[in-house]
Amino acid sequence: MLTVRSCREAVFRYSSTSLRNSCLVAVRTSGARRRYDCVRNASSGGNFRRLVELYRKTASLQDRTVSTGVLQPALARQYGTGGYVGRASGRQTDARRWPGYAPYPDLAFDIPTLQEGDVDARF
Repeated sequence: MLTVRSCREAVFRYSSTSLRNSCLVAVRTSGARRRYDCVRNASSGGNFRRLVELYRKTASLQDRTVSTGVLQPALARQYGTGGYVGRASGRQTDARRWPGYAPYPDLAFDIPTLQEGDVDARF
């Protein structure tokens, strides 16, 4: 029996070949090395969409992520939380916008935020 200890492990095991290939493409084309960037670049593929659908429909994964590890928006503001953790708690901070680096200052884009602040919102 296959044991999965985390959502990230489930993501990796489910689409490891596709994810690995997407990461290689991301590194070679944009220099992105972090796993998060690689997963985002892989999102255009059908495997990632199926994975998200599987995640949303799997009660045991939802039990481990929804309402778990909640960071209240007020606390996120107080500590200046950034990145995906801050955005999951309602903070519209994004290093691409401020301090910014090329080509982002010239692009108009929305910063996606959620208010839940839990692990599910960060995913």
